[in-house]
Amino acid sequence: MILKKLKAIKTVIKVASFFAVIIMLIVGVILILTKVGIIDPSEVQAASNISSANTTTGDFVQYYQNDYSDVSYGSGTIASCGCGPTSFAMVATKLLGRNITPKDAIEWCGNSYYVSGAGTSWSYFAAAAEHFQLNCTVRETTSIDDVVSALQKGNLVISSQGPGLFTNGGHFIVLASIDNSGGISVKDPNKSNAENKEHNGDAGYNNTTFTKEEINQAAKNYWIFE
Repeated sequence: MILKKLKAIKTVIKVASFFAVIIMLIVGVILILTKVGIIDPSEVQAASNISSANTTTGDFVQYYQNDYSDVSYGSGTIASCGCGPTSFAMVATKLLGRNITPKDAIEWCGNSYYVSGAGTSWSYFAAAAEHFQLNCTVRETTSIDDVVSALQKGNLVISSQGPGLFTNGGHFIVLASIDNSGGISVKDPNKSNAENKEHNGDAGYNNTTFTKEEINQAAKNYWIFE
């Protein structure tokens, strides 16, 4: 009986040693490739920061606030309260060409721009743009025509929405582009809206476009990054 136990222990040790060697070899290869410049350490870090369902069209990174239920923000977490910072994270990632996650978007300021009972302060976007050095002007407007003009120039826009197509309460979304027919592409930080909510027969707001009238019907404000 004792001999059997000893043999079992030896087997476990051999297996553990085998996997330890494999891990050491992998780590060694990564270190060598990094040293000679084949692997960029920043790319390894960046890959780990991307949301679970990130790239939608082109090089635009889609972040979902729902993926950050473990990050405290406001009266709850980014998942429950962080549509504003998540929208900003998408804009910042696009403009900087590197990943700024929703967690990054609030780590520098905590709850300084969170208004209890209301959500993320409208002043957050200009402050965050300055902090992350987006090298652009953040222009506030309530004019949908200004927004359309900005989108036609290739600028990104964040919109504060009231009850309507995008929310039953208050919500921030990203207006990412506009097509030749005037259809506006929306990147909604709410995963359920983005992937499942139906609009014009299409399942998921990521898979459809909206008219300027639809965008504007419940819009409270716009921030143009130009």
